[in-house]
Amino acid sequence: RQMCIRDRKNYSQKIPIITFALIMSFILLFLPSACKNSPERYEETRNMWDTYVTVAVFSEDENSAKESIEAAFSRMKEIGDAASAYDETSELFQLNRDGYLDNPSSDLLELVTQSVEYSEITDGAFDITVQPLLDVWSAGLWQESPEVQQETISQIMGLIGTDKIE
Repeated sequence: RQMCIRDRKNYSQKIPIITFALIMSFILLFLPSACKNSPERYEETRNMWDTYVTVAVFSEDENSAKESIEAAFSRMKEIGDAASAYDETSELFQLNRDGYLDNPSSDLLELVTQSVEYSEITDGAFDITVQPLLDVWSAGLWQESPEVQQETISQIMGLIGTDKIE
């Protein structure tokens, strides 16, 4: 038992040495990285699709940040051009107009696939197939009698739902 007490006493005398060694190790390991430049935030806001879109990146190099921001906006424009419901040259407009689309782009396929997944996750609260209903409402259905509204909406509801997408 005396040996245990002596070991505890020797151990307690070593604690300051161990603590000092740990602190020095920490300083030597992390001091060099603390001296390096940390990435800075760069951002740009643009008007796209009748709203403001902000892209922010962290970079140690301003030119790389600007290139990344420009690439992000370019990519968003590509996808937006394919998926515009209002631009007559877009794939989505043609799909809505014709009811089908031969050889859709991979961007539009991915967008529709993800949209269907979100519709399932939200139990239909997010639904990309509501355009026919929006169109008749915008055309003035809201000015009609409640009976006409109900009849028209009932007819159109047969066209709505992600189960109609093939």
